[in-house]
Amino acid sequence: MNNPTYAQLTLKLTLADMPPWASSLYIHMVIELLYLSNDYGDAYVSNEDLAKRFNVSVATIKRAFKQMCDPHHRWVSKKSGKRGYKPNTYTVNVGMLPVDRATKRSIISLDATNLAHYYHGFVKAMPKTLSKTNPESGRMVSVRVSKDWLQRWERNAQRFLDDGYSYAQIEAVIGKAFSVMPDTAKHGMQCLREPFKRLLRAVELGVTSASGGAN
Repeated sequence: MNNPTYAQLTLKLTLADMPPWASSLYIHMVIELLYLSNDYGDAYVSNEDLAKRFNVSVATIKRAFKQMCDPHHRWVSKKSGKRGYKPNTYTVNVGMLPVDRATKRSIISLDATNLAHYYHGFVKAMPKTLSKTNPESGRMVSVRVSKDWLQRWERNAQRFLDDGYSYAQIEAVIGKAFSVMPDTAKHGMQCLREPFKRLLRAVELGVTSASGGAN
């Protein structure tokens, strides 16, 4: 199932029947968070900024998030900014919104999780390199991986699965990526979005590079 477009989901949310605990402001906030979201589904925004956007008090925004982040509702997940110096991070849980099944974003499958772990294995297996921050020390360091790598990479894997690619095809593309473009691939599974079709074609043709000719 393909993910819904922003326009499709906005229309569905606008026409949706509200649960008794919600209001129209909640829907407008969710739509705004979806609009502000990056490729990983995360929106970085402060309560003060949202209050200005909707011309309401900060207290009203906080009450709305308290309801939407409630474990019984889970429209939105929240990660607080560090020590108040950074905006909070909000992620809309599309599957929990009051829209029909045809518009819901697919859940993360076991295949997606396994593919994320498979990708992580390639990253961790990469050889250590000389420290760029202190090369004079001669210290060799491993590739740095963010703490939330699993959540981020399984989302990317799920997108490929939702696009209709098989587990075997994605697995093969991962292997090809670390063979022909390791310095790019090491930064994360999101780096495969643009070259994915080219890498897959290289795998299917049995060539030695993503852009080269036949053997």
